[in-house]
Amino acid sequence: MSLKQSVKSKEFTLLDSAVINLIVEKTKLNKEKYSLILSKTVIVYSLLILMAVYTSVQEVISPKVMVVALITGTLLLFVVYLYVIEHFNKMDQDIDEVVSLLQTKALMNHRK
Repeated sequence: MSLKQSVKSKEFTLLDSAVINLIVEKTKLNKEKYSLILSKTVIVYSLLILMAVYTSVQEVISPKVMVVALITGTLLLFVVYLYVIEHFNKMDQDIDEVVSLLQTKALMNHRK
């Protein structure tokens, strides 16, 4: 392998490492964002449950309205959970695809 080819392969390796690091960092930020969305939804749902307990003691809101609110809150929490899990899986899949593409590229460069 000539010196020029060695320098080019090191440049590709550095570039590939930089791409992987950027993708991993972006994925971490996205996971934090979606985790925050899920945690805020859980907090709101917990407040809704506390309000339902308080309402059962003080009857501030009618029980029928509270039941509807709890059912709606449960469905909302479930939908947000599925949304977040789907995005986590998609981000992991995207990282796997990029890594496999970079590995394929590295193999093709080594064959030359």
